[in-house]
Amino acid sequence: MSEQTIIHPKDIKDKFREKGYNMERITQAITEIDSEGLISTARGKSESICLTREGKKAAKMGFAKYLEMKEKENELDSRIKETTLWGNYINIASAVWGAVGFILGVLTKDRLANLWEWLSAMF
Repeated sequence: MSEQTIIHPKDIKDKFREKGYNMERITQAITEIDSEGLISTARGKSESICLTREGKKAAKMGFAKYLEMKEKENELDSRIKETTLWGNYINIASAVWGAVGFILGVLTKDRLANLWEWLSAMF
């Protein structure tokens, strides 16, 4: 495919109509492809469309495979976000426990020193 493959939607519909395809399904397919962001208006030509970078990728691998790949990417993204969220919770809990441990250590320092002296004296 060239850098910008320009197609007029009417040409697509006319070719499929000549071959006897269901035009309602063709229109629905073009709408679905447009909603996925795979086509855009050609520069300087308001009635023509061209494939976007993602559209070219989808054309090479097939639309069904492209949708499957996008679904897997979205699933992976959501797993990564969930894992990151849990990691943040663990980091916060670790910081809180560290602060609590430090405060308890400062508050009980004298008692622990006295306990250590008492244990040392016994043994």
